[in-house]
Amino acid sequence: MVLNDVLSVAGMLVVVVGMLWAFQSENLGVKHHA
Repeated sequence: MVLNDVLSVAGMLVVVVGMLWAFQSENLGVKHHA
């Protein structure tokens, strides 16, 4: 059960970080190119 919980938490963190990184990179890209 512990391993399953760790994988679940890790998966959630990866998704959240990925969304934030993509959102931030898009904003920075627009500002730099514009």
